[in-house]
Order: sequence, then C-alpha cells, then structure tokens
Amino acid sequence: MRVTTSLALVTIVFACGCSKEEISADEPSGPAADAGLSAAEDGSSDENATAKACPADRPGPAMVALPTPSGGTYCMDSTEVTQGQYFEFLTTVTGGQSHWGKPVSSLPAGTLAIPEQCKGNTALLPEELVYVYCADPSVLDRTGMHPDYPIGCVDWCDAYAYCAWAGKRLCGGFGGDSVALESTADPMKAEWMWACTQGGTTAFPYGDTYEPGLCMDRNWVELTGGPAYAQASDVPECHGSTPPFDRVYNLSGNRAEWQDNCGDTGAPNLTCAVHSAALIDTSNPDKSGRCDAKAGLNILELTGGVGFRCCSD
Repeated sequence: MRVTTSLALVTIVFACGCSKEEISADEPSGPAADAGLSAAEDGSSDENATAKACPADRPGPAMVALPTPSGGTYCMDSTEVTQGQYFEFLTTVTGGQSHWGKPVSSLPAGTLAIPEQCKGNTALLPEELVYVYCADPSVLDRTGMHPDYPIGCVDWCDAYAYCAWAGKRLCGGFGGDSVALESTADPMKAEWMWACTQGGTTAFPYGDTYEPGLCMDRNWVELTGGPAYAQASDVPECHGSTPPFDRVYNLSGNRAEWQDNCGDTGAPNLTCAVHSAALIDTSNPDKSGRCDAKAGLNILELTGGVGFRCCSD
C-alpha cells in the first residue's frame, strides 16, 4: 500500500540500520543524462579538489567529487534527480510509459535492486493522482513537459531503486553504510550533511546566516514570484561558497531529500529520514533552510515536497 501525505514535517532525527539484502541488480542501462567530472578533472585548481574522477557514464545528474572527513573522496549528484531522468529509468525498467504504474513485483527478476524492507512497494509512481501535490505538473508530470524539474511523489524505495539502477546509491554514510539514529545530522558520518555544511563548517550550504531568496524555499517564492520547484538553473546562487562544495546545488530549498537513514528494519512501519531544508520555520526564521532541518516519513509515503539525489564511492 502506498501512502500520500503532506509535508507538514517536524524536526526529528531517524537512523538507518536498513538491511541491504537485495534480490539482484543489473548493470545500469541507458545513456547518462549528464557527464560528471571531478574538480581536478575539469581543470580547476581548487585546493580541495581531489584526483578522483566521478563516474561520467551513468544516468542522472552530473556528479561532483567531494572530500570525506577521513581524507578520501566520494561523489554526489550536483542536483536532485529530475523528472526526465526518473522517467528514463521508468521507461527502461518497465518497457514504456504506459507501464509506469506497473507493480514492482511484476517486473522481471533481476530488473531492480530491492532491499528486503521494500518488497511491499507496489509501484514506482503513484497509480492514481489522488493527492494534490502529485497532480501538480511541477511535481509529477507524466506528459514529459517538465523534464528538468526535480521528481517528487516518490517514496524511499523508489529513490533507492533509481540510485541502484543508475550505478549509484542513495546518500547515507561514508563508504555506503547506513547512518545510525544518533548520527543523522552528524556531518562527520552522514554524506548529505557533510556536503550541505561544507565539511561541517557552516549551518547553511552557503554560510552561517540565512539569506532569504538565495535558495528556492518559500521565501524565494514570495520574493521572486517564481514556482515552488524548478530546475537548478533557476537558482544559480544556491550552492556552497567554497570549492568543491560550490558545485553542488539546492541542498537547501527546492525539494527535501530522502536519505539512507532509517529506523529499526524490523519495525512494522519503517521510518526514514528526509532532510527538509526547503521548509520555512515562521516562528524561528533564522533556522529556515538550515542543513540540520530534518523529519521522518514512512518508507512508503509519498509527498510532492520530497525527492532525492544519489551518491557513489
């Protein structure tokens, strides 16, 4: 059963001891939507750049090489996964647009990597657009008219399946591990948090002080009159202020993002964390859009305000 819900989220930290007992996973197919280069590979001389090149032949957003706390390197999608990129995935694994609502269980064996806790996932998109945010074309446009907008109305299992298909993984802990309950907001252990805080040095992706209108949060909508969600090129200033973090966009604003930070996998209603930096706290505007803004959703819940991006080693 799939659940739709509004993004009236509270600030709660959830962990992920998620089981990675997968059925199987084929190598990703289909052309890459973008080519990703590390900071060193693209010719820049950033002192934080590493010699490692991110995969350039995999579907999805271009990837950026980021340093880890231990001195290694990992790669992160430069933007959220878009509708066009997600629909490419659907078309590939289901055989065509007419099968987008096809149950995951009916797909050929070996088509997707499906964790044990996701075997109850019934579809890779909501079968009926019964929820207002899912009916908004900027969130979920089945006609393909908004391919550059970030995908919404996908649950944790959908995000996990896409990242695995693309030869990546849902961002979690360094080295591909899940993030423990007490470490969800710890930049020294959580990849997403490390990138958003520029290596644990700032409260926002761009600095320590909230700047209204810089990222696509609700203040951005009020100040610009623009849509609630759009492609990365519409918010060119919403990125880190120091290399190579300045090449990762929309960690604050646009959609909140699923993380590989879930609760007890044996619980009947598994809850996973989303980083909801797009939310505005009207009672405390200084905390709006902070990297540590987070909430929890059931693993199969759908909401227009939540999408995702992928990471890889």
